[in-house]
Amino acid sequence: MVKHPIAEADEKSIFGSLTAEEFYARHSVTHGSEYVTNPRGLKIFRQWWIPAAAEPVGIVAIVHGYTSESNWLNQLTSILFAESGFAVCGLDHQGHGFSDGLITHIPDINHVVDDCISFFDSFRGRYRRDLPAFLYSESLGGAIALYITFRQKGLWDGLVLNGAMCGISAKFKPPWPLEHLLSIAAALIPTWRVVPTRGTIPDVSFKEEWKRKLALASPRRSVARPRAATANELVRICKELQGRFEEVEVPFIVVHGDGDVVCDPECVKQLYSRASSEDKTLRIYEGMWHQLVGEPEESTNKVFGEVVEWLISRAERRAANGVPNSNGTSPLPLYSRAVSAQPIRRGLHHLLFLPLLLALHPPLVLFHLPEAIVPEHLRRPNTHLHKPRGGGLPLPSMAASRMFQRRFFTFLSSSRTTSSSHGAAEASSWHLLPSLNALFSSCRFHGRGLHTSMEPMEETASQSEDAPGSVAPSASGDNQSPEMNFSAMSNLKTTSRHNLAMLFTCKVCETRSVKMACRDSYEKGVVVVRCSGCNNLHLIADRLGWFGEPGSIEDFLAARGEEVKRGSVDTLNLTLEDLVGSKS
Repeated sequence: MVKHPIAEADEKSIFGSLTAEEFYARHSVTHGSEYVTNPRGLKIFRQWWIPAAAEPVGIVAIVHGYTSESNWLNQLTSILFAESGFAVCGLDHQGHGFSDGLITHIPDINHVVDDCISFFDSFRGRYRRDLPAFLYSESLGGAIALYITFRQKGLWDGLVLNGAMCGISAKFKPPWPLEHLLSIAAALIPTWRVVPTRGTIPDVSFKEEWKRKLALASPRRSVARPRAATANELVRICKELQGRFEEVEVPFIVVHGDGDVVCDPECVKQLYSRASSEDKTLRIYEGMWHQLVGEPEESTNKVFGEVVEWLISRAERRAANGVPNSNGTSPLPLYSRAVSAQPIRRGLHHLLFLPLLLALHPPLVLFHLPEAIVPEHLRRPNTHLHKPRGGGLPLPSMAASRMFQRRFFTFLSSSRTTSSSHGAAEASSWHLLPSLNALFSSCRFHGRGLHTSMEPMEETASQSEDAPGSVAPSASGDNQSPEMNFSAMSNLKTTSRHNLAMLFTCKVCETRSVKMACRDSYEKGVVVVRCSGCNNLHLIADRLGWFGEPGSIEDFLAARGEEVKRGSVDTLNLTLEDLVGSKS
């Protein structure tokens, strides 16, 4: 029977009388941690727990709740999962635990989701791609985890919702008039703690008194009132999620106490009944409160025993037949880690001609215009439209979609009269260089370029190569000279417009190569490229906000703790191997 490590704690320390190192050793777990500065300049605390004795059977990413942290009671749950065979990771949200930020202030949940995806993706990158991966969440963490699965469809093998915040209990909400004035307060006095609640969260969450004292013993725990903008955001999140329950496709288990007066158990019942997931489990425990780890030992062990059993069974199922989700499909290759940092808005479903576009231009990656937009719903050309793994690029607004339609037809008409331009840019370890056109031309050198797993049609190839500013090399056509012959497995091709070279190492396949792009597109428009090694698409720059807030490669890399280097071929000491491309 599973025994939760909280049984070894006391009301002052999660490790009881032991040191942290002694506690980890007792449970055969190793621990590590780091600080990473996110794109907003906040240092985010991250940590992980790894089984010491054997290879992990899966990955569990912990998402903590409001006023909580990854380093206190959640750490004990993480140790439980680690000694059960999982590699576990977790972070402190902004304003929580050891992370920077105004205490417990979350005015925009999307920032927290960005931080989680950035860390979880990088942590998963340490292990083989087919290792099963799960999200474990508590309270507000449940809402965050749902947002993660919305962005990363098909990427997660399961989700545990423990006391999930899909709706705030009427017993805990502020009085009726104040609830409807939250938006005004959030706009005028966003950081003021003016929102009264009916009791503090620990008081109504932990049934066992000594566990309540333990929760409050954390020097980083706050019991103050929520700030106006935070309270308004929590209410907004609940309303939005309740309208999106049908979008939930990930396998999940809900564990919830029917005595929870913080997060409404009726809302998770609605989630269970409306979710599209084929594999879903609902456990409502009679008489239990919001924090199931705060129940008597027997009850806590019962709940977490079911959770561990659920995780292990899904991990074994994945290992046995390679089925990662409820639809029985095989896992898709991972997207670039950069993609997750810039979600796209919903609204491109009406672009019925998108498959036609990809049929006509299989190797096309970028419309090389300063205000270009590329639909990144397809990892590979000549394949049917599908939702990208990793949540991929969420969908643009209706206005953006209409503008894309206009540019698409403009592109078709102009492709017959304009010569092609080819190049690219990709994400990971970056060096942005000045123009390398002279170098490539004088040496007749063409580095490793873009490729696809499909052979393009001749019609497609000629049209694609004539596209103004297209950065994907295409099959040979009438306009190419004999010594410049390119195919879907083409080499690097440059023109005078491609005045920005990028040396990178792909995070997915570790292929290193140089790609060329137009500086105008990088600085003013949108750049999306395809990796020459693994064939994945990567969002590099989005100055127009097609896929969310306007951003650039610097933003994406900063979110992953990487840095951008600028210089010339000489100052960066590039070799021919760097330019040709090689495995790191």
